[in-house]
Amino acid sequence: MIEVTLVGSPYDRGRQQGECPPHARLRTRGWIDGRLRRAGRAWRSRTGQEFLAAQWDHAAALHPHAIAETRGIADGFHLAAETVFASMHAAAMQEISGSRPDDGCTAIAAATRDAVLLAKNRDVPIKTLPLQRVFRLSDPAWSCGPILGVSSLGSSPCASSGINASGFALADTQVATADHGTGLLRYFLMETLLSRCRTVDQGLTMISRTAHLGGGTLVMADAHGSVAAVELGHRCLGKERKSRAWVARTNHFVTPQLRSANRESRESEGGRNSRQRLTLVRRCLPRILDGFDPRGLAALLAGHGSPGPALCRHGEPSGSSTISLAIYNPVERYLLFSDGPPCSAPLARFDFGNDRRSGGVS
Repeated sequence: MIEVTLVGSPYDRGRQQGECPPHARLRTRGWIDGRLRRAGRAWRSRTGQEFLAAQWDHAAALHPHAIAETRGIADGFHLAAETVFASMHAAAMQEISGSRPDDGCTAIAAATRDAVLLAKNRDVPIKTLPLQRVFRLSDPAWSCGPILGVSSLGSSPCASSGINASGFALADTQVATADHGTGLLRYFLMETLLSRCRTVDQGLTMISRTAHLGGGTLVMADAHGSVAAVELGHRCLGKERKSRAWVARTNHFVTPQLRSANRESRESEGGRNSRQRLTLVRRCLPRILDGFDPRGLAALLAGHGSPGPALCRHGEPSGSSTISLAIYNPVERYLLFSDGPPCSAPLARFDFGNDRRSGGVS
């Protein structure tokens, strides 16, 4: 597992991503090019360019830190900032053009008398694995302390999941939607929330006050035992907030507000798989909540079905594979992380100090 420390202003943190070995820089550039190739004509078309220009102008006006970090990443990898920005919007462009991104993921947040935990299986194309990193982020301007984030080189460093030193944690899942518009990209939103929010309720308030690009969900938890799932549309949001309970999301919207905005049908292969995984989580999670701990949650997310769908996914026709498991403890402020499929890769512990312990679930 490769750990990367990013310190300072948004631009500086972005540029520091490029201070990696030459082979990693080359691979990152190829990964960014690949994301844009998958976006295909949607990226090269006049409509696609107008879409990206509108997103850029919106972020520059209302979220300048996102543009500064994008410029830093671009300079670190010797790319144009517009190219990096487009690659982070590739999934939305694919959806707008009518195709489906390969990303998947399963995310769970649960709070009981025994523990508060947030977990995510990261399901993405397997070529992403060599670029996966645990990022340690700090900025003197942040009000909630340092951040531990999981993402990939060449992208926003909390684009998969993260936790801040105040005990607020979140993770996302991809959802193909018809509800897109000019607004903030989910990846940028995640880092913004982690830099400014200490609780789920603060996160929900900020999300409600933000104009969103649309697409995907966020699952959140805090040290006080609040959990929530938010479905992100451009025109509306779907919210589920609970205390001392649990929430989960896979790759479709379930709230009445956004259910009709799912771009992928229930009958498609991806649509069926997403619903089957969510049904499995809903059936199995209550069984492990008595004496709830990271070990039981890790075992659930390492499962290969039989019967039922696999939560740890390998070699499926969708092209999406589970390349990691992240489990965050908001009360004790740590991350357990497997750099590889949770069925086989060991979990390493990351704290907000400098120490890192490997080789088991704690």
